[in-house]
Amino acid sequence: MNNKHVRWTTPAQVIDDAQKYNSKSAWAKNSSGAVKAAIRMGIYEKATNHMLRPTNKWTIDTLQNDALNYNSRGAWQKHSPSAYTTARRLGLLDVVCVHMKPMLRYRTDEELREDALKYTTRSDWQKYSKAAYSAAKKRGLLDILCIHMQIKKIHRTTEDLKEAAQAFDSRGDFQKNDRNAYAVARKRGLLDEVCKHMKPKLKRWTPTAILEDALKHNSFNEWVKHSSAASAAARRLDIQNEACAHMVAKPIKRTTEALRTEIERYPSKRAFLKHNPHAYSVAAKRGILSNALKVWDAQLDKLTLADCINSASEYTEFNKWQESYDISFDAAKRNGWLEVCRDQITKNRINAWRKKTGRN
Repeated sequence: MNNKHVRWTTPAQVIDDAQKYNSKSAWAKNSSGAVKAAIRMGIYEKATNHMLRPTNKWTIDTLQNDALNYNSRGAWQKHSPSAYTTARRLGLLDVVCVHMKPMLRYRTDEELREDALKYTTRSDWQKYSKAAYSAAKKRGLLDILCIHMQIKKIHRTTEDLKEAAQAFDSRGDFQKNDRNAYAVARKRGLLDEVCKHMKPKLKRWTPTAILEDALKHNSFNEWVKHSSAASAAARRLDIQNEACAHMVAKPIKRTTEALRTEIERYPSKRAFLKHNPHAYSVAAKRGILSNALKVWDAQLDKLTLADCINSASEYTEFNKWQESYDISFDAAKRNGWLEVCRDQITKNRINAWRKKTGRN
């Protein structure tokens, strides 16, 4: 029987339904409405009095049998957390875990020495035997136990730095791909010496150099991305349009009149910011937005609660109303009327469902 749309009005009705099930979980799964009604009426215990109570399946024998499947406490806890937790709560961990391997603890210096001899570098020892490495570090024995290991070359000579720098054509690539060598060279004041073969950085962009650099790129965005200094210099020298004449996409230059026309297209600040963030940013920087904000605020002040409810009544989903960029939503948000409007939208959704299913 499908109890999805049954109205539970009397205690007798709820109790009769509960009699069909032998467990609380089965009742909740197949007749959740009756369960909620029983809780609401305060008769849940009475209705479930005949149902079987779950018994604890874990005894000492079952815990021992379950623990025998694992070789360590960690594995048992990971794969059978219920049994492990029960054993720990009952204080039976030591009893049922007798067969498991004890946790390896490095108690003596000899054990640490034997473990350290398995590795050729400190990093490998730390990576593959963290417990032993930490124990040696705490006792101050690292230098003694690692004496047989290979020592990592830390000191970089000038020749090493020059050799590393030879692999790159520019300081930027050198810094990006070999940070350690670049930092050492800069710290010792050797950058100019090790970077002699690299292309010198163009310190001053002349109009001719800017135009030559712009010809290497097919679009303004690409030029800005790969040669930001040249594009910035072109903007500073006011030759951007000339430099970008051959490009596919020219930079957008928004006039004040164009911005005002763009602002008039939108009913609110939120809609303008969402649909044209670039124009919004430019208008805000130029101070053109202040007058529009006053107009939008005046429009919001005119709207009443009834206007917002009427606007919300056209929607069955709250998100749809929000995404419509209707100024009534902004007015409701400003005045704290969103919950009232949300209730109206919920009513609309219920009415639409009733109309669709023929339930009046």
